[in-house]
Amino acid sequence: MMKIFTRIFGLTFFIFTLHTFAMTGVCSGSTANGAVAKPQTQTDRDKVTASLDAYPNPSRGEIYFTLSKASGEDYKIRISNAIGRVVKTVDLNKATAETRVQVDLTGMPAGFYFYSLIANDKMIETKRLIVQR
Repeated sequence: MMKIFTRIFGLTFFIFTLHTFAMTGVCSGSTANGAVAKPQTQTDRDKVTASLDAYPNPSRGEIYFTLSKASGEDYKIRISNAIGRVVKTVDLNKATAETRVQVDLTGMPAGFYFYSLIANDKMIETKRLIVQR
């Protein structure tokens, strides 16, 4: 009787575990939110995307943006307020590997802002910026 119980319990646990892995995407290629993840190809892994960082953050007005992994394209830095209105745009023409730009935000009121990196009219990334007084 104990052997039968052990086999049934073991089989039930195995099926439950397999179902759980399938639902969470561990085995099926799905993401946590249920969307199916696209497998990476060799060109996706080799593609280098530019990245933008701000220092100091929080800032009191003078801020330095560092663009890294740039590939000689025309880049723009777009600064927006908390409701999405663009308050400043900085053009970075033909930026190379490491580009550093100083931007004066002393005339802006304190609060949350967002800065976005745009290349060839496509948004690459958006990050948060805090301006203090």
